[in-house]
Amino acid sequence: MTLVSVALVEDPKWGRRPLLLTGTAGMTASLAALSAIFAQAGGDDPSSTAVLACVVAFVGFYQIGFGPVTWLVLSEIFPLKGRSTA
Repeated sequence: MTLVSVALVEDPKWGRRPLLLTGTAGMTASLAALSAIFAQAGGDDPSSTAVLACVVAFVGFYQIGFGPVTWLVLSEIFPLKGRSTA
């Protein structure tokens, strides 16, 4: 997923903002689904397959948005002279 995001970051159709929005929306949806699974289970054990699917979806969407794009933006914010001393 990270390699897909890295390839799409400079694509004129996608870019940074759509990747961040897609990643954030997917992470939000996967966490909402995970909380719904635990809320429906109540005191019982939730389905481990559903919980695992939500966690894998969260990690996948993180790899699309915040994972690679954050480091790209940070590398563009700081000047070259400041990067060498940090």
